[in-house]
Amino acid sequence: MINLSISDAWNQTMAFVAREAGLLMPVAFAFVGLPSVILGQFTPSMAPDQTPEPGPWMLAIIPMVILSIAGGLTLNNLVLRRGISVGEAIRLALPRILPLVGAALLLMLAGMVASVPVLMLAAVLSGGNVAAGTGIALLLMVPLFILVGIRLMFMNPVAAMEGAGPLAIVSRSWELTRGQFFKLFTMFVAFFVVLMVASIALSSIFGIVVTVVIGSPSDEPIAKLILELVSAALSTVFSVYLSAMIAHLYAQVSAPRS
Repeated sequence: MINLSISDAWNQTMAFVAREAGLLMPVAFAFVGLPSVILGQFTPSMAPDQTPEPGPWMLAIIPMVILSIAGGLTLNNLVLRRGISVGEAIRLALPRILPLVGAALLLMLAGMVASVPVLMLAAVLSGGNVAAGTGIALLLMVPLFILVGIRLMFMNPVAAMEGAGPLAIVSRSWELTRGQFFKLFTMFVAFFVVLMVASIALSSIFGIVVTVVIGSPSDEPIAKLILELVSAALSTVFSVYLSAMIAHLYAQVSAPRS
């Protein structure tokens, strides 16, 4: 088993992003940040405690997801294939979208199958109480989702670099993360905490400024758009650092062993 170094990957990520930010950030914003802003313009207005009504606007989610997948593959190509252009990175990413989508669909199917016995057990333990059964099911399934999510963390770089099919993408990521769960889990939690703290702090600051200067986002479309752009910018920065970090970790575990 390779001795995975989170600190080495982080140092490489910081140096690489600092050097190539002018290349990486626009790509990530075009594929990840901007589509979310556009989707926000299609999403019906709603109260903070409500979910949007289903409707034709949901069709916009499909191209957004595809763009996000293409963006993740493009970022991995830029990190792992040093010296290539953005155009070349996108060209290499396009034929890998379908295998990665196929891998995601396989996981969704497996998750649906695995959830059946969990839901049945939760129903028995809750005595038929729907609310209690839902809570029990979540308690049982969340640890499983965390385990699977961490073990499949390398799906994007595997799809980008190894030309694998859907099933091979899943199995290869599972193989590369063997024995590395706790290191990868710790890294992901640290990223998530930083993202949450930064998002809450910056969103609160910009929310107050925008509300004072322009008006409430619920009443002023321009205020809503500005806050969505701020959120998209945060998502862009986070996706660049996380993609680069995972790519550098993948480079460690996939390197030929002497």
